[in-house]
Amino acid sequence: MSAPLARLTASHVTKLFDGKTVVEDVSLTLEPHTITALLGESGAGKSTLLRLLAGLEDLDAGEIRISGQVLSTPHKTVPPERRKTGLIFQDFALFPHMTAGENVRFGLSHLPKPDGKAIAQRWLERMGLGERAHAYPHQLSGGEQQRVAIARALAPKPEAMLLDEPFSGLDPALRDEVADFTLGAVRESGLPALLVSHDAQAAMARADRIAIMRDGKLVQVGTPDEVYDHPVDAGVAAALGPVVTLSPGEIPDGLWPKRLPPGEALTYREEALVPHEAGKISAQVTSIRRIGADVRVIYECGGQHLPGRVASQNRPVLGDQVKLTLDPSASFVFKSPSSGRAQ
Repeated sequence: MSAPLARLTASHVTKLFDGKTVVEDVSLTLEPHTITALLGESGAGKSTLLRLLAGLEDLDAGEIRISGQVLSTPHKTVPPERRKTGLIFQDFALFPHMTAGENVRFGLSHLPKPDGKAIAQRWLERMGLGERAHAYPHQLSGGEQQRVAIARALAPKPEAMLLDEPFSGLDPALRDEVADFTLGAVRESGLPALLVSHDAQAAMARADRIAIMRDGKLVQVGTPDEVYDHPVDAGVAAALGPVVTLSPGEIPDGLWPKRLPPGEALTYREEALVPHEAGKISAQVTSIRRIGADVRVIYECGGQHLPGRVASQNRPVLGDQVKLTLDPSASFVFKSPSSGRAQ
């Protein structure tokens, strides 16, 4: 009978650099069979939190455990090589002077050389690189290098996986293929995994849970549907896709059924504002811009310029007068942000 899979847990974790708090009182549990995507703006603390989980940085407060084993406290840090956590970084971090096989075998140095070599070869074959074991990193494509990095991370049988922006350095044509392959291998392993990402759309498509960081704090954690459909504030809503925030005085009559009290604002996702024959407000189409399969449309209504988004096949005609409706399921009322305008 196999041993139960581990949980990697951060409890009230805090990290300071030069007196500045970059991770503040963060508690997060990575569950087995679950990929958690960590999102947030640059400087939010995402990579620092991953480095704390990996043992690459010391804690200033809090505790990190993997199942029952304490990995980090302010007085103790188990080094990365003894934490049984697999790491995959943006630059793959392969040793340039080692072949693909030697790179994979690096984490198996505790085993007799023949055993380590055999395990490394099996992992390369599993990654479709069985014939590339003797190739050096500069002789491999970006996708092949990433697969070597996956094999090296998984070969020692880690108890958790940590991935720091692992696909952002790849060409767009290769990114989806490598991401699907990488996360498929991680998911097949059943391990708890943290994926630090700046690509909200890709993260929602691939991860089981979403965690949002802002200013060093963990703001919201949930499934992609929970966080997208029920954000706790306008900032979280904006982290997962384009939104517009309107103060009470900026909302055209008929767009929202209730009058907002002072101090509150209406935030809607761009796809919530669409032309509809039953719409209650009239507007003119003043701009149309393609964004992938969608088009972003600007509607002028009573002096307000309101962004919306529709599928390309439903695009209106520039200059047309249209009726607009706002989907309440993608619209939210929050405390008014200090900016009071579009996110």
